[in-house]
Amino acid sequence: MKPVIRISAALLFAAALVHPGRAAAYQKDIGGGYGLYLEPAFGFLVPAADDDYDDIADISFKLAFLRIGYLFKAGPVYLGPELASDFTPYTHDLPEGVHFYRIRTLACLRLVIPMPPHRRIRILFRVGMGLGVVWADYEGRDDRHVEDDAGFVMDMAAGVEYQVHKRITLGMTLGFPVGVYPDDYDFVTFDVDFLWHVSFYVWP
Repeated sequence: MKPVIRISAALLFAAALVHPGRAAAYQKDIGGGYGLYLEPAFGFLVPAADDDYDDIADISFKLAFLRIGYLFKAGPVYLGPELASDFTPYTHDLPEGVHFYRIRTLACLRLVIPMPPHRRIRILFRVGMGLGVVWADYEGRDDRHVEDDAGFVMDMAAGVEYQVHKRITLGMTLGFPVGVYPDDYDFVTFDVDFLWHVSFYVWP
């Protein structure tokens, strides 16, 4: 094993001597990483809090199918607004034949902090509020029935991402979405979600 390590180290050293710019490519600030972005994300959520909600919902897949925003330079950090929508087809404990879903749309604020010295590792925070709808549909005796409820939702998340290109970052976040659905379902939702995302900075 030691000879292999020594040979590998020698080859890397030789490559650095021959192509010093290429060896340093991953050690410098490559710019970009701000402006208009599109960001798909996916992961899973773990229901918690309200017993009525927790008794129905189990760990479920979550798709953030639309995140669009704009990051402005604010000194050493980036800050800007974001519009986000996500969809959850719940895994649940309801009777067979019943489907349970949630969709949310939120107006958010995002803060991104590039970490020195090379600013390619970035810490991000986002907070948002908006509207959510939960609904269940099932086959009745004569037709299909839908029971839905709309409510106020909030979202708080923090994460880390890595800038692989001046226009692309990869990352993950830990989020804490909350929702209040006061009418038909009369419950409060609280989840812990884990999402992976890809950000595409498309302009400027």
